[in-house]
Amino acid sequence: LTGVGGLLEDASRVPSLLVATAAGARRRLEASGGAGREWAARLAAVAIDEADAVLCGRPHDTALRPDADALLDALPAGTQHLLATAFLTSEHEVALTRRFRRAVRVSEHSTAGQR
Repeated sequence: LTGVGGLLEDASRVPSLLVATAAGARRRLEASGGAGREWAARLAAVAIDEADAVLCGRPHDTALRPDADALLDALPAGTQHLLATAFLTSEHEVALTRRFRRAVRVSEHSTAGQR
């Protein structure tokens, strides 16, 4: 995420991939002012790997972290979200389901490492 502020000021260099913590991404977008808001407004999809840890924090938290909530609130309402996680506690599932009410869960199960 280093240098995103400069990238956001130059429309020809707007990043197509943003890798950051929730708090870091929100700070950078806010610090970029109008350019950051314009860039965020063009987002069609946001992918979050290890969504349980990034958005919820500790294993038994039943709510999203405040910085994660703030980042999600800053994104356009129509943005599609792809959340990936290897292990989802029931508490995190409650928190994520509460935030993403229309989410569709897709999971893969394997037997003894076989796919």
